[in-house]
Amino acid sequence: MTGSLELVPADTSPRDAVLPGLREAAGALAEAGVSVPSLDGKLLRSVMAFGLVAPSRRSELDLRFWSGALAVEMAHEASLLHDDVVDASDRRRGVPTVAAEFGPSVALLRGDEYLTGSYRAAARTASPAFLDVFLQAVHGTVVGERRQGRSGACPLSLAAYEELVAWKTGRLFGAAAALSALVPEASPVAEDRTKLGEELGIFYQMVDDLLDYCPAADTGKPGLQDHRRGTWTWLLGIPGAPALSAEPDEILAALTRTSEDGPPLLRRALGRLESRASALECRVQAASQGCRLLTTILQGWVTMARKGVEAQLSAEEASYVPEQAEPGDPADSALPSRAAG
Repeated sequence: MTGSLELVPADTSPRDAVLPGLREAAGALAEAGVSVPSLDGKLLRSVMAFGLVAPSRRSELDLRFWSGALAVEMAHEASLLHDDVVDASDRRRGVPTVAAEFGPSVALLRGDEYLTGSYRAAARTASPAFLDVFLQAVHGTVVGERRQGRSGACPLSLAAYEELVAWKTGRLFGAAAALSALVPEASPVAEDRTKLGEELGIFYQMVDDLLDYCPAADTGKPGLQDHRRGTWTWLLGIPGAPALSAEPDEILAALTRTSEDGPPLLRRALGRLESRASALECRVQAASQGCRLLTTILQGWVTMARKGVEAQLSAEEASYVPEQAEPGDPADSALPSRAAG
């Protein structure tokens, strides 16, 4: 699934930094007769593009930059509308989906409008280099979704999973990161920003996939969608993870159970994300030339993953009822909880 969670930390408002520029670009595009989305999401791709521009150069951002950012947001919104039809999702961002409220045909057509409109927005950057990256990213999103559909429940290596996710999620993040090249920098930055953007997109999707198995977390959409679709994700590749074919209750129990081998699998998965985030943080700081905006967002994603895991562990522990021992059975003592405290 394509990533769509409420993952920006509550104590920051990076969205406010990019919204005026996006609205200006959207207004100009709407005047040309192009349908534009309402920009209700967290606008993470635009925030990333903005965060990669040196603070001293942000006053130079013009309509070309914001048109490119709008193009990425429109392509993302189109993918969400199509995803909701494919997944038969009834809620997104805490409200009914277009497909649920008005029907799949309306959702598909609106998605098509945003997608074709995104090409016109991208053309307004007047940058052949960005347009090429953007068109490849849109194509990659479709290819990634098709590949995921083909792989279905088949277990993948972590490398194969990351390659798939790079296509379906990472490419649009990479296109957004490439926008910073439209603003001449005061000093060269060695980091390949498009590649860094893709890696941030992969990390974002991994957080999304983890939280999908934390239905007790408040993400604004139903949990266990990957399980219902029969889609394998990285969490199920950790040693000791349950099979995708197991029943939802069995999967959640297995993910939250403390075993002789160590902490619950959800905690182990969280540890992997935390290690990955630490490595990414160093690269983000170098690429953003000391600006902490992207670091704050990255840390916010990790915080949301932590909260989601703790919420699920607490929910499973609260719902666990030990089996009653038979009369006369000396094993009348409390059974160990299957969730970590």
